[in-house]
Order: sequence, then C-alpha cells, then structure tokens
Amino acid sequence: MRPSLKLSPRFSYLLSAFVLFTTVSAFGQAGLLISQIYGGGGNSNASYSADFVEIYNPTSSPISTAGLSVQYASAAGNFTQALKLTTATIQPGHYFLVQTTTPAAPPVGASLPTPDTSGSSPNMSATVGKVALVNGTTALSGDTTCALILADAAIIDLVGYGSTASCFKGSGPAPGPTSTNTNTQSVIRTVSSTNTNNNSADFTVISPPTPRNSTFGGSTGALSATGAANPASVIAGQTTTLTVTVTPATSPVSTNIGVTGDLRLIGGSQTQAFTDNGNSTFSFTATVTTASSGSIALPITVSDAEANSASTSITLTVSQPAPNVAIHDIQGVKSTTAATISPFVGQKVQTTGVVTSILSNGFFIQSQSPDNNPLTPEGVEVFTSSKPPATVAIGNIVTVTGTVATFPAATASHTPATEISGSPIITLVSTGNPLPAPVTLTTSMLTPSGGLYQLTPYEGMRVTVPSMTSVSGTNGSITDANEPNELATSVGYFYAVISGTPRPFREPGIDIRDVPIPGEPANIAQFDDNPERILVDTTIAGGTSIEISTGAVLPNVTGVLDFTFSNDSFYDPSRLILDATYDRTQVVPGMTVQPVPPAAANEFTVASFNIERFYNTNSADDLYYVPAGVNGFNGSSSTPILSSGQTFISEAVDITQAAYTRRLQKVSLAIRNVLNTPDIVTLEECENQSVANDIANQISTDAGIPNLYTAYSTDNSTFFSQDGTGISVGFLVKNSTVDKLGFTQFGQNESFTPTTSSNPITLNDRPWLVLNAGIKRGANAKDYPVTVIVNHMKALTGVNSPTSTSTRQKKELQAEDIAKYIQTLQAAGQHVISGGDFNAFEFSDGYTDTLATYTNTNVLPANQVVQPGVAGLVNPPLTDLALLLPQNQRWSYSEDGSAQILDHIVVTPELVAAGAHMAYAHLDADFPLTAYNDATTPARTSDHDAAVGYFTLPAPVVSATLTPPRRLLRFRCSRQLLDWAGLHLYQHRRGSDRHHWYHCHRRLRRHSELPGNPQPW
Repeated sequence: MRPSLKLSPRFSYLLSAFVLFTTVSAFGQAGLLISQIYGGGGNSNASYSADFVEIYNPTSSPISTAGLSVQYASAAGNFTQALKLTTATIQPGHYFLVQTTTPAAPPVGASLPTPDTSGSSPNMSATVGKVALVNGTTALSGDTTCALILADAAIIDLVGYGSTASCFKGSGPAPGPTSTNTNTQSVIRTVSSTNTNNNSADFTVISPPTPRNSTFGGSTGALSATGAANPASVIAGQTTTLTVTVTPATSPVSTNIGVTGDLRLIGGSQTQAFTDNGNSTFSFTATVTTASSGSIALPITVSDAEANSASTSITLTVSQPAPNVAIHDIQGVKSTTAATISPFVGQKVQTTGVVTSILSNGFFIQSQSPDNNPLTPEGVEVFTSSKPPATVAIGNIVTVTGTVATFPAATASHTPATEISGSPIITLVSTGNPLPAPVTLTTSMLTPSGGLYQLTPYEGMRVTVPSMTSVSGTNGSITDANEPNELATSVGYFYAVISGTPRPFREPGIDIRDVPIPGEPANIAQFDDNPERILVDTTIAGGTSIEISTGAVLPNVTGVLDFTFSNDSFYDPSRLILDATYDRTQVVPGMTVQPVPPAAANEFTVASFNIERFYNTNSADDLYYVPAGVNGFNGSSSTPILSSGQTFISEAVDITQAAYTRRLQKVSLAIRNVLNTPDIVTLEECENQSVANDIANQISTDAGIPNLYTAYSTDNSTFFSQDGTGISVGFLVKNSTVDKLGFTQFGQNESFTPTTSSNPITLNDRPWLVLNAGIKRGANAKDYPVTVIVNHMKALTGVNSPTSTSTRQKKELQAEDIAKYIQTLQAAGQHVISGGDFNAFEFSDGYTDTLATYTNTNVLPANQVVQPGVAGLVNPPLTDLALLLPQNQRWSYSEDGSAQILDHIVVTPELVAAGAHMAYAHLDADFPLTAYNDATTPARTSDHDAAVGYFTLPAPVVSATLTPPRRLLRFRCSRQLLDWAGLHLYQHRRGSDRHHWYHCHRRLRRHSELPGNPQPW
C-alpha cells in the first residue's frame, strides 16, 4: 500500500497558519456580528413565542442588509435552512432582530419586539447548533466539513453553540443552554461589540433572553456606554449597585445625558433612571427580586439632548437563597478509620465563617461557633477557581453561598476533602476579627500505626504543632523549558513529622492507596502509606519558601490543615498550609552532606552513583539502539517505526555549556569529597562515553592529578544505550589502583512481548556493562581479580498498573536475565560486585520480587506477590550489602517523605565472608532541589544518594606447597585458566573445550589452598 503523504512539522504549521489567517480574515469582513441566538421559542414554558437571531453593528458606519441571509445547521449537519434578510440599514451601535419561526396558535411565550425580518424557518435547536450570517441567500449546503465552512469567504459571522457543535470559531463552541428549562435561555455575545473570533470566549448563556430590534442602540461614533454590577453575583433579596460609564459624543458635544435601565427582570422599573455621579458614571442600587437563577442581562439606554442614543447591558448572576448550614454540619462527623463524605454534597448551601487562609484560587473559612463534637471539622475551603475577591481578607467574616463538593473525587482519594464551589457568592459581614484558636497536634494524635484518617476531624481548621521535623528537602521542579539550563525551581513544600516521631521508611507490600490489580493474590502484604507524614506548604498562602534539608526543626508551626491535595496517585498525606506570617528565622537547619568513611588500608571501594539525566551539549550524541522487531521512535515523535536493528534519535536534552560545566563541577565534588575517590564507580544515567570522559577529565583537573580516572560507557559505535530518553550506564576506573582487564556489554538485543500487549518491547533499556578488573596489590604481586557489573533496571513507573503487565514482567525478566549471567560467573569462581540503580526496594513491593530473584534470597511464594520471582537462579545466594546496614541507615532515595532504597550493591558470598560492607553517601535525596543550581556544593548532584561498597583486599599468595599430583593438575589446567580476563575464554569456548574449562576450574577450587576461592590467580 502506498504510504500517505507526510507533511513536515514546519510546513504543517505554515499551512495551518495560512488557513487560520484566511479564515479569520473572512469573518466579520462586512462588520456585522451575530449577537444573540434563541432556539426555544414556542416550546414548553418558553420565554418567547418564536426563535430569533439578533445581529449587531459594532462599527461607526451604517451597514446594509441587502443580499444577506441567516442560515442554520444542526449540531452535526449542513446548512440547509436560509432566511433572506429584509433590505434595511443597520445604524452604528444598533441591533437587527430576525424572527426565524412563526408563533403557534395560541402562542407559548411572549411576543418578540417588532422584528426587523420575519420568516418561518430556520427552526433552531434550543441547546446546540450552528448559525451563520452569510453574504448571499443560497444555502451553504456544499460546506460539508468544518474546514470548508471556516474557509468560506461568504460567511460574515459564524456561531457554533452547545458542546457537540461540529464547527465553531476559535478554541471551542459557545456554551449552550443546559439547565432544566432550556427554553428560557439564549446564547448571547457577552459584549455586543467584542469579537475575538472565539465562540467559547465571546458568548455566554442568559435567562431570560433579551431580544433587541433596530430601535435598540446608539451611534457608536457619537455616544457609547458600558455597564457593570457590583457585586456581579448576588442572592435574590440582596442589593447590587448597577453602574454605567458613558463616553459622551464629541461632535456635537453631548449635553443633558440621561441613563435608564429596564430592571423588570430583577423586580424593578422598566424605565429606572440612574443617578448622575458627575464623572461620566451613572448608578443605581437595586434590591434583586426574582425567582429566576442564572445570568440576567439588564438592557440599559443612554440618551442626550442632541438626540443621540446608545445602549448596553449589565450582566448579573442571581442565585436563589440557600439553606443556612453550619460548617460542622456541612463537613459531617468524620470517621478516623474510613473516608467520610459530606451529607450535603451536590446541594447549595449558605454558611458563615472567618477567613483563615487565602490561596490563589480559593480560601478557607472557620466557624466562630463550634459544636461540642471533636469529630466534626469547623473549617472548609471555598473554591473560587481564580483570585478571591477583595472582600476576602484574613480576619474578615464572610457569608458564602455555593455548592458543596468533594475534591479530589472519592474515587481518586482515600481522604477527599469537602469544599464549597460552583461560583460561590461571597458577602462581607465584618472585618478585623480574631482568628479561632488553633488545635494543637501531638504525637499521640498522629501515629505511624494510626491510619490515614487520624487528622480528618481537623480538616480545614487552624492547627498548630509545637515542633515539626522535616523528613525531606524542599521540593522543586525542573521543567522541560528549564532543563537545557538545568535550573530547578522551588515549589515551596516539604514533608515532615511531628517531632519525636521516627523518620518514615518505605515498608514491604502494596500501598493501601493503590487501585487493586484484577485477580491479585489475597496474601500480599499491605503498606500503610506512612500516615505520620504531613506535607508542609510554605508558599501557597503567600509566604516565602523555606528551603531546608531533612532533619530541619520548625518550632511552633501554625496553619490550616487541608486534604484537597491528597490524590491517591500522588500518595500525598494531609497538607499543612503554613501561615504567611510564620517566623522563618526560627527554623533550625537540617542535615548537611554526609561523606562516607574512608576505606581501611587493606580495603578497596566500589561505588554506585545514579547521576540523573546527565546529558551533554552535543546533539550528535542523541542516539539509542532498538532491537529488531521492536518499534522505535525518533525524538519526541509518537510515530512508531519498526526497527530492523538500528539506531534512532533519542529524547536526550542538549543542555547549555554553562549548565554542563556546573553539572561536571558538582559531580566532581561529589566523587572526590563525598565518595572519597572510590577505586571503581558505576555510573547510571550518564548519556554516553563522551559524558563519562568529561566527568573523568573534570575530576582529574579538580584533583590536580592527571589521568586519575579512565571512563568506560556506551560509545554509540560498539555499545549502545537502548533507552529512548538517551541515558546509559558506565564506569570510572582509578588508574593508580585498578587494572582494566576487560570491558563488554550484555543483555542487548533482547525483547519480549507483555501478556497485555501484542507488540514486542525492549527488555533491557540500559544493557548492563561488565568490567573485568584487577585490584593492584603492589609491585610484583598479582592483581586481585573482580568482575564489576553496572545495572540500571526498569523504573517503578507503571508497576501498579491495573491494566498493563509490561512493567512488572520487564522488571522480573531483567532480574532473571542478569541472575543467570551472574551464576555463570559465580560458577567460574569469580568475585562479582554488581552495583547500580535497581529501581527496587530491599523487599518486595507486592508487585514484583526482583531483588529476591536477583539474589535468590527470601523469594516470596506466588500467593504473596502479583508478579512472582524465581528461586534458585544463583547458588549460593548473593548478598545485598544494604541488608547488612542497620534499618535506620537504609535509604538512598526519598519519595514523598518516605525514605527508601533503590540503589544496591549485590555481591558473591565469599566477598561478604572476607568482610565486605557498605555505606550510603547522603548528598542528594535529602536536600532542597534548588541546591541543584549551586556549583559550589555537591548537594543535589542528582536525586539518588550514592552507595559505596568496601571490600577486603587479600594479601597476595606468593608461594604454595602442592603434592605432585596437584602440581600436575595445576600445570595442565593453568594454560586455559590464566587468561580469564573479560571471560573471553569461557564465553567464547564451545563444546568440549568449554566443558573442560569449567570442570578444570572446579577441580582447582577443590584442591586450592583456600577452599571456595580461586586463589591465587
């Protein structure tokens, strides 16, 4: 099949811009605008007996209607109904009323003002459709697509209304009537003279309709006016001030200007005179009396002694009085063991409280008359969706009328909050009131074992904590726009516990907030989500950010307790919105960078360091390899290309030279001063060999030691990353202490097909690299041989998916793949050190059991994990050195305030027997993200702390006493065994040679001086 024509993005952009330009040029070329549409005429309970379309002349010149028509199409249909306009002249600033249907007998609804054109069609929908003002009288039935409609130069103006309209101007259709009685509503241009060519922005819905004929309006060039209501939203029975601002005519100058308003829709006079305020404004304070709700347009007429006239309208939103409900009744009685939803959800209520905290899109109020039930919250958020009005100030008592809602939705959060939303109406009662005394939170009220709901009785209320201790650094973000400059921006919040509470650590099992996996085993452990955490937001209420590290102490913390941020997918706990007035100078700083201890004289060290998306400036390096039969993607394109075993353009970010220099300086500081220049460093998330070389050179320069390290990574020639984001793995090898004997890559070119997909995917995104090295033991002594593997395994993203098995299967298959490989090394008697970012905890998360598969340690039965591990792939089992650390020292990462291990060093057992141990260098996970911007500190070099393993370097064996048979055996086998560097002999021998090598080695182990160790080679 011939492929379809593909347009380049640049050409597509130009084409779309051209179409948009020509389209916009066509609209309004004759100056007239559609200003109102009403399709409910004559229907049940209709306001008027006929449908109508209203046209407006916003220009300063008269415009003829000769040869024009109004045309209608259904929501998805074509323009088949056209009504020719009576030839007339629409004066500047005047309207033109087109009655499109004939009233029934007897009519339902009031008669329209005398129409300027009448007809029996089109018969329009009240809720959804398309209306066009056309230069011509023939129906545009040939415009069968929206593209044709928008490009039709005969169309003077177009309005698509209702959510399902198939064509419209701008980003979306105009809103259509949607309430119970749509026959009492019309679609009206919010400001008759304003046209942004965007139906969704230019129009609104009002009730009742306000049809205007050619007697309405005035000379735009001579006299004009605008109107507004304050407040613009009121409850029936309240007052509002209607103000009209007049621009007088200049030739001749207007005199004796008068303003009247038709206020019948709010219970007033049809000819209500407005008071002249003497500054070209006219006003009238009206008490709103109506049984209607919604948007109401009040017609305003302006006239002067020179016979000029103008018209405008004032839009007012009216709500009917709601029942007065106390905040604690709105909230309801909270359970401390389950979610509680307000009994008033979906109902309109009125309540009163004092403003305690103000956000950019809402505010909190709290009752000054609490009840005696400790389980009923006395505070609630009022969600305004935009900046609250000026009447909202701390200490003001306000009355709020709005609809009670739950946010997040109960299906999205275990601890949803109650809020008042739905364009709430806010009335000021008084100012300068004292705030309610805050509730003091103690460690007995929020315990690690108390569950998610312990603090829900205080939702929306002012609380205070005598002392809080941070359990994370201040969070931040590096946006796509900022990544080329590698600049982090603070978001102002961090996680904390009430002082005296132990630091929270990730625990085994599935998080209780996760969506259940269909068919998951019943005996999986459950992780309680660490309910002792509190998110402290220092900026959302207008304060300055507190930039701290883990362990900072904040005394006398006071603010509002909020649950609207508690979406399950983010695992966020309750949020304490810190008072903007909190004294930030009293904060006691947290932890500083914690270097690892120096190695003993008889030890060598191997570090594992995830350096987080470490890209360079060179776009030529942005490559990755895709195995044959797997879909690849070029850059950020979403178009798959079936790979034949080839390279693609990666999504690597080409950063600026200044950013790259800063990152090199920081990683050099980290490796030299925090990791104490390890003998070998495994690197995760370096882009390629070029980046690894630059890191090695930077360290050498900063240390003043030429050629201190040699770097090894994927070179985009022999070895490749298979990760579409362009990250890879590598090594730094200290030349003074280590000899490189071999370097290769394993796990490449492998793919698999998840059970929930029909398309194969890459198995190892970052195939592991293997370094065969000799640790130097002095002059004339043989090196101590070690095999070091660098891993960067599949991320946890998607592991909890209820619909896809891809992540879980990939993680398990990766673990099996490398475990089988390590077993071949172990069987050959090699000392194996496998380090990296395993993206797995030291225990099962209930979804996978990858570390257990990898090490053959504590493999869970199939009824305790969604994707079971496999036992016995390595024997004897390997050791995760992290498990040798005390429990409170086991972390290399912090996620939402929960400390956890993702970075491990796994070794063969003889290394542990000889004294292997490890430590974490804490320089990243616990520090504010903004430290990323500072080249003078190693803090926040990345988001992972580094793991450093310490290994005993045995003294060299310089002689051995063997019986003649053993010497003979050793001589006969040694020729094949001496050159084992890089496993070249073992990996490439075939058949009987390989079999002989293996058994020869086993015999030598059995007869060697140190049982179980392949000494002395």
